[in-house]
Amino acid sequence: MITDDKNNINREKIDPMDFKIPDDSEMQHAWDNVDSYKDQFPKPNMDKMWKGTKQKLGWEVEPKVVPFRKKLLWYAAAVAIPLMIFSSIFYFSIEKISSNKGLISYKSPEGKRTMFNLPDGSTIWLQPNSEIKYPKEFDSKKREIYFNGQAYFDVKHDPICPFVINMETTTITVLGTQFYVKASQNENNIETGLISGKVKIAGSKFEKTLSPNDVVIISKELNSIVDYRKLSSNAYTWENSSMVFSNCSFGTIVKNISEWYGVKYYIDPKIDADKKITLTIRDESIEEIAEILKIVIPFEYKISDNRMVYTLGK
Repeated sequence: MITDDKNNINREKIDPMDFKIPDDSEMQHAWDNVDSYKDQFPKPNMDKMWKGTKQKLGWEVEPKVVPFRKKLLWYAAAVAIPLMIFSSIFYFSIEKISSNKGLISYKSPEGKRTMFNLPDGSTIWLQPNSEIKYPKEFDSKKREIYFNGQAYFDVKHDPICPFVINMETTTITVLGTQFYVKASQNENNIETGLISGKVKIAGSKFEKTLSPNDVVIISKELNSIVDYRKLSSNAYTWENSSMVFSNCSFGTIVKNISEWYGVKYYIDPKIDADKKITLTIRDESIEEIAEILKIVIPFEYKISDNRMVYTLGK
């Protein structure tokens, strides 16, 4: 309790942490019963206050008496306006934070391919350990996502709203097409192959538009295109969960199936990695594929710590 000896008024000491912003019902009740609070407040001596003010300002005017109800409204406004401003700033700050964090993030499990649809109807087949971030709803000017890993994209056609894929150093812009991307963070290069339609791939130092069957390899370190070639027959056809290899080398097949199943690999130099093989893969496990390949090339294999080792067979 604090005593104001000059005015003989006792006031409760208020802890700022105990201050509670009234809700709508409490504020409405106070407004409806404002007259009942008159006796709870000391009546100010307006004449005395005004005379003191006039003396300080050098004014010679008659005092202006303000009704108590109007004064109380002024007091309420003095408190309410800052609170309204703070509440608005707080609300819009929360909205901004929610918008900035409003991306849905998904990472495909190890050893498992995942297919799902984006808000615009586009379809993505994610390879194991691949990650995508996208908004709950796309805006009307651009469909933008963030991607890391390997995936096959079937983008819904929309000529006025491009589909943009953001990666570490590279951006792919499409209107509607089918293509694949290999852009894992632990790889030095980014590879993009176009199945149908048209895409533009760009970095800070390059820009190239791809046509069907084009493949580009981009160096992350150099931030430039280091290889350009045509799509081979072992292109991903992930939409029906299959891969087709036509007269491809053993080394190429092992590399692609390792990426397909999200495992690392090692090929013994004694194995003929250039041996040509024709093979179609659908839902077989990586062990079943290895058993099929053993019919053509003698080797042994072992899987340990998500790594498949191929050694020369006896």
